[in-house]
Amino acid sequence: MQGSPIDSSGPLGPTDTIVRRTAPASLVGAGATATVPIEIVALSLVSSQPITVTYAGGPSEQWLVRACLSGSVAQPAGSIAITNGTCVNEGGTFTSRLPVQPRFIFRRLGDGAERVLDTGALGPAAGSLHDAGRPLGEHRRPRIAAHHGAAGG
Repeated sequence: MQGSPIDSSGPLGPTDTIVRRTAPASLVGAGATATVPIEIVALSLVSSQPITVTYAGGPSEQWLVRACLSGSVAQPAGSIAITNGTCVNEGGTFTSRLPVQPRFIFRRLGDGAERVLDTGALGPAAGSLHDAGRPLGEHRRPRIAAHHGAAGG
């Protein structure tokens, strides 16, 4: 998956993911750390190449995939730990964990047929975005971990 602009003609430019801090972070002094809640408010990803779906006893098909946020449930809260560098003007690092309930839209290349999988209708968070020790201000795609937990567990 790769980012696809949410609204390339608008003020966000090429932005594909928006995460909001829901509380202020107070960092006073070298090495100071603050942990605050965060939430994902927008997501726009597309497959970087088609996926191949092979049916038992049938032909294979090529599908494109898009991902956005589920409309079935509220997005769960995550957290970010922000740490100042050990010297003035050194910047710092952050570690984050952000559960995501995505909605996947599959489009078959042969005829344009679409299928939708809204993971919000399946139960607890289907995946999470997390990073560890990333320098503040660095724009690298976070690692995506996908899993599906049983309801209530």
